[in-house]
Amino acid sequence: MRYKTLAFDLAGTVFDWKGSIKRVLETVTADQGIVIDSERFAMAWRKHMVLALLEVRSTTLPHMHANTLLPIALQRIAMQFPALKLDDDVIETLLSAWYGMRVWDDVPVALARMKDSYPVIAFSILNFSMISECSRASGISWDGIISCDLLNSYKPEPEAYMEASAIIGARPDEVCLVSSHHADLVAARSVGMGTAYCFPHLAEPGTPAFNLPDLPSADEYDYCASNFEELADMLCPNWDENVSVA
Repeated sequence: MRYKTLAFDLAGTVFDWKGSIKRVLETVTADQGIVIDSERFAMAWRKHMVLALLEVRSTTLPHMHANTLLPIALQRIAMQFPALKLDDDVIETLLSAWYGMRVWDDVPVALARMKDSYPVIAFSILNFSMISECSRASGISWDGIISCDLLNSYKPEPEAYMEASAIIGARPDEVCLVSSHHADLVAARSVGMGTAYCFPHLAEPGTPAFNLPDLPSADEYDYCASNFEELADMLCPNWDENVSVA
């Protein structure tokens, strides 16, 4: 095998963060008797979470975990949605969306196939509890979880990929990053990691560091797949479907 380990980005690549936010927001707005554009709200919250993360990386904000950045981002977008009453209970309910993200439909079977051939590691800016709760609820398991909360750097800083490789116990070139985010893959490639691009289920226009080319060139990455099933075919060409993937 070319790689010893596969490392997976999560938010947007494996988990549907936008759908989860929209579901929870619609419950809140129904309780408050108001109408809010849930698509615009979800995109704004994600964008400002990333902007806050960039402030941490530039030291404008102190180093803090994702579950601390999310309420900061939520307060920053509040004025865009003045009808929404953001008391402590509502904030707690909205934050629960990040602990209830659902996996994309094409992930579980394909991930099990890849797990049969490689150790699979979750590698995300999300915190450990978000990763473990969403994974457990979706019925997927990892051989390890690396949250950037546990590192000295956040993706897509190159140092984060070096730290993750060291935790895995492998050289960067022995690890392949699976992601739907161009900036994520470019940073991984800059330290020598393998790169596997999986076409995104959702786009993030206007979100810094997560904008994707409309149609990435296949030669930009070691692997370029339209979905997880196709990626599993590429990474596990000799996989035997009669072998258990439990």
